[in-house]
Amino acid sequence: MLSIFKRIKEFIDAQMRKLMEKQEAWLEKLVKTLEQKEKERSLREEEWRKQEAARIEKEHKFWAKERAWIEARDSALMDALKNITGK
Repeated sequence: MLSIFKRIKEFIDAQMRKLMEKQEAWLEKLVKTLEQKEKERSLREEEWRKQEAARIEKEHKFWAKERAWIEARDSALMDALKNITGK
């Protein structure tokens, strides 16, 4: 009678070990997947930051050129007005 209980216990222990090994493998796979997804997200975010910085720099240059053109135009208009009024 005792050996039946012992064999049942061994069987249950073996099944529990198998279950725990499967859970550990699944958890390891899950962690690796999460780490990979986080790495991909981080790379995408970094790429987005670079693109945003480039876009802002381009916009800054555009407005600097616009400002220079407006200043040159205003200066030319003021010179023309001074010549017309003789002052």
